[in-house]
Amino acid sequence: MTTIPRPNRTTVRSLVTTARLRALRTVFATSERLLPAAGAVLAERMWFTVPPLPGTAGREHPGLPPYERLTVDVGGQMVRGRSYGTGPTVLLVHGWGGWGMQLAAFVPPLTAAGYRVVTYDALSHGSSDPGPTGARRSSAMEFIAVLEAVGTATGPPVGVVAHSLGAMAVAGAIKNGLELERAVFLAPSQHPAHLTYYLGDLLGFGPRVRARLLDRVERNVGARLDDFDAAAVARSASTPPVLVIHDRDDGHTPHAGGVAIAEAWPDAMLISTEGLGHHRILRDPTVVREAVEFIGTRVPAAP
Repeated sequence: MTTIPRPNRTTVRSLVTTARLRALRTVFATSERLLPAAGAVLAERMWFTVPPLPGTAGREHPGLPPYERLTVDVGGQMVRGRSYGTGPTVLLVHGWGGWGMQLAAFVPPLTAAGYRVVTYDALSHGSSDPGPTGARRSSAMEFIAVLEAVGTATGPPVGVVAHSLGAMAVAGAIKNGLELERAVFLAPSQHPAHLTYYLGDLLGFGPRVRARLLDRVERNVGARLDDFDAAAVARSASTPPVLVIHDRDDGHTPHAGGVAIAEAWPDAMLISTEGLGHHRILRDPTVVREAVEFIGTRVPAAP
């Protein structure tokens, strides 16, 4: 695997005050010193485990237009979502541990601009079925497969608005042949290796556990983690114009990753925000307006 430099140290906030996390940090600190292979086994299990949704995930958002329910079969498991409005399709793609309506703020302005907006919950997320590896288990490869299946079922999308790991999934689908007119990446995950630094800061392990974790993850998915590098996609595929919006204070996906994508993709714009973090960026009115305006700048059809 290509050596991925460590991003600026992740900010690990109030989570470290919980008793369970304090206990995990003790376990991983011991593993780092004495049993790094055992620590990597536990870290791998946590890597592929989807965190539970917050209690607010199921609430309805006021001011949304009427919708039709959407169900897409992905290898025998049902992906569930919603379709709003009519016109060219724009997909809203959530990230790891997220859900489709997490991007609800984008629905009214996009439908008002004449788009059909499709939201969905990835397998093992939200209201969708568990994935093939079980409840609350998923991977980046599964995210890509679900995105491709939803895109096929709803008709070729002209654009996407994708958050975090959802942006990495869009990049992977583009590498596989997905054609888009425009893409908006919000707090994008650039490379899976960045998550190992986040986990290390959160759980208290260091380079010995991390190196073994990377090897285990690659064996589990049967692919190199470099294959999921969203910045590198531009070297092997034709990429659409992309707007990257990333907060400098993002404690989950490093701002440097958004910069790397914007620098690597030929037709890219970068907006760096302050104080929005990883999740408030999905609700900020200025961010929503910039994203919708960018999607609305249609690429003329070839004569």
